[in-house]
Amino acid sequence: MPSQLLLFRQEVIDFQQHNRQWGQVALLQPLSTKIIIWFIAAAVSLFVAFLFFGQYARKETVIGYLTPAAGTAKIFAPRQGTFKEIYVKEGQQVEKDQPLLAVETSQIAANGEDINVSMLAALEAQRNLLTNQIAAEQERMKSERARLTALTGGLMIEISELQAQIESQKEAVRVSRDIVSSVTELKAKGLISALEYAQRELAALGQKQKSNSLNQELAARQNQLTETRYSLEQLPTVMAGKIQSLRSELSTTEQRVTEISGRRAYVIRAPDAGRISTLQATVGQFADPRRPQMEIIPNNSALQAELFIPTRGIGFVKPGQEVVTYCAVGMRASLVYWAARAAGVPARVYVGSYNDWQRNPANPIVK
Repeated sequence: MPSQLLLFRQEVIDFQQHNRQWGQVALLQPLSTKIIIWFIAAAVSLFVAFLFFGQYARKETVIGYLTPAAGTAKIFAPRQGTFKEIYVKEGQQVEKDQPLLAVETSQIAANGEDINVSMLAALEAQRNLLTNQIAAEQERMKSERARLTALTGGLMIEISELQAQIESQKEAVRVSRDIVSSVTELKAKGLISALEYAQRELAALGQKQKSNSLNQELAARQNQLTETRYSLEQLPTVMAGKIQSLRSELSTTEQRVTEISGRRAYVIRAPDAGRISTLQATVGQFADPRRPQMEIIPNNSALQAELFIPTRGIGFVKPGQEVVTYCAVGMRASLVYWAARAAGVPARVYVGSYNDWQRNPANPIVK
């Protein structure tokens, strides 16, 4: 059978079967679009890589101060008054118990007189009176000792004389008795009268009475001598008691003088050795007990930095990070730099200082 004649060529039919009616689709893109797409893809890849492996550094300005690790000794005025003398200055080295401040406390009465001055004058007069009384008692003790010593000597002499008189009187009594005995025999014989015999007996009785009187006087002098010697022995104890009482009153008076003098004016001394810091007191200024007048930084005390970091920057602060100091012209920044170095804090000084920092609007500024 002869082959059928075709309307289209075989190539046309094959093309229609494979590419259909509209032909093959070809994507046409400009070169700039490809470059942008590749740039975006690279930027995203770099950002993802930075999130995993990169480090973020941020500069933050903070405020703070340096304080000793061992603390400071704050000096307060114990009572109200007026600063009369300032014995130290800022940064001065002081020793323990060294005078720091002198405070004067005056109390004026309604008549215009200083109460403390009036009380001190009265106490001073009382002190002088007690001092004179003590001296007078001491002189009196010396005089009393001399008097008692002399009295003792006089009594001993009198006692010796009385004892001699008594011995003589004993002999007189014996003689008078012998005479009476002789007269008694003569009376019995009728050789003397009764009157004469009575006179002889009266004479004998008189001698005996005189002897008794001498013995009584001797006993009285001996008792007086004993009392005088006891008084002489007890004199130091008695006078010491009187003088001690006067000295106790004098001590009480001196304590009151010291107390009033302390209320009138007192001196504040250093509780420990160190360096003066934050001196606030000035001559003539009111001394407020509630307000610290200065601080003493102990010797050989390590410094530590107390920084007030804002919350937006606290997450970027780590121990050992370097500190950058700056100010207007570099003077205060240098001071903070050396203080930080002394405290063991790594620090650098921003040489350009604030005049250069403020020129860049991107630099943060904390007011």
